[in-house]
Amino acid sequence: MVKKKDDTYRFCIDYRRLNDVTKKDAFPVPDVKDALDSLRGAKYFATIDLLSGYWQLGLTDRAKECSAFCTRRGLFQFTRMPFGLSNAPSSFCRLMHIILKDLLYVQCLCYLDDIVVFADSPEQLLEHLDAVFSRLRQYGLKAKPSKCVFFKSPIEFLGHLV
Repeated sequence: MVKKKDDTYRFCIDYRRLNDVTKKDAFPVPDVKDALDSLRGAKYFATIDLLSGYWQLGLTDRAKECSAFCTRRGLFQFTRMPFGLSNAPSSFCRLMHIILKDLLYVQCLCYLDDIVVFADSPEQLLEHLDAVFSRLRQYGLKAKPSKCVFFKSPIEFLGHLV
């Protein structure tokens, strides 16, 4: 168990041996500079943090077998994407790119499980939020309300004040 910033714990498995033999997924994680550049000029922001992001991504039967871990109580397999697999960030970025494809860098941007929605006016921000939440709902993804912020300026994103 690894302690997170909010004093909760994350269940982690040491997947180094599996990661060593895993064929790496080349889907790129978004470039931070490009993400920050797309926010230039926006006046209104909202940040959406997905609830346990990777856990919302299901695994194939083959991936479930590969995720197996042993404890003194038996052998277990994950059914959802666990933390620690080398291809988890790429898989999640691909999913978010598919879900938000036409909205990215125009109405919102996404870095792993963090989404920033931006606009020039409050009315436009509401429209953009509606589009993003509709997409998340369509694909069955859930946000963590306690970590979402609406109509805030400036915002902190990836360690930068925007």
